[in-house]
Amino acid sequence: MKILLENPDVTKAVELTSHGFVQPITDELIADVEAHIRGDLVMRILDNEHDVGFATFEVHDELLYLCGIMLDPTAQGRSYAREAIHYARKITNTRYLGLRTQNPKMWAVGRRLCEVWLPDVQAEKPDSEMQQVIDLLKIKRNLPHPLDLGCYGEPLYGAKPEHQDPAIQRWWDEMCNFERGDGIVCVGRLNPTHR
Repeated sequence: MKILLENPDVTKAVELTSHGFVQPITDELIADVEAHIRGDLVMRILDNEHDVGFATFEVHDELLYLCGIMLDPTAQGRSYAREAIHYARKITNTRYLGLRTQNPKMWAVGRRLCEVWLPDVQAEKPDSEMQQVIDLLKIKRNLPHPLDLGCYGEPLYGAKPEHQDPAIQRWWDEMCNFERGDGIVCVGRLNPTHR
């Protein structure tokens, strides 16, 4: 695997997004991809010199916000998302991670990377440190925590992503209405051993 700090080719990025979300290529999809790859921090993800994904981030003080990550289905579940976040963290020297998703698998990636990750199955309330990060997301990205009700307007994915743990999937489904297009806003303090 190789991660390059550069924008992907738009056509390839649209193809990856279409495959990853199991959605047809539409003018709206093209416009969304074009907007994402103009972000603050954009990277290509390659495997054997072939583009298998891309990721876009914003940095707000000590918060690394994952605007989007798209992986070809053949590359999913192979730690590419985790490695892209590690790389972005290394070059930005950030302490916190934030993201919004409909995908419990993406939630699980953040949970593995962070020593504190909210929301969590145990329904922990944020301490004052994490509340400051949540407040920062509200100011910088206008994101509520933890539920962004109907933010996508419809399901983001053509096929609903499911977590392999049924208990986590039940918890996720109680929080996130996939059909309504809900998104879950997640925040965490990155594990210091992964710097």
